[in-house]
Amino acid sequence: MIGGWSSEAQLHERAQALRAASLTGPPRTAALVHLLLTGMRVSEATGAKVSDLGWDGDDRGLTITRKGGHKDLVVIDADDWLVIEHYLQTRVGGPDGWLLATQRGRMSRQTA
Repeated sequence: MIGGWSSEAQLHERAQALRAASLTGPPRTAALVHLLLTGMRVSEATGAKVSDLGWDGDDRGLTITRKGGHKDLVVIDADDWLVIEHYLQTRVGGPDGWLLATQRGRMSRQTA
């Protein structure tokens, strides 16, 4: 058992279903879901800035601030990267450079 799931295959299948379902909603929601399915915490996703997106060799990634304040690069696969790019292309501005922003600024954990 993995976190209450009967198999790794079942966990992967459910993650893929969540990814697919997120694409039917707003682009920001899809980007958030795809980021969270990389394993990062909600606070790590909402605390990221657009400038934290980048490349590490051949890998696309997002540099996040982990619990305890240390920085870490989370590798983002190509399909998830396309969802994030789509969100960035369709959103209207981004207050203070926050990756996941609302009209008032950084998206809170509660909003996410």
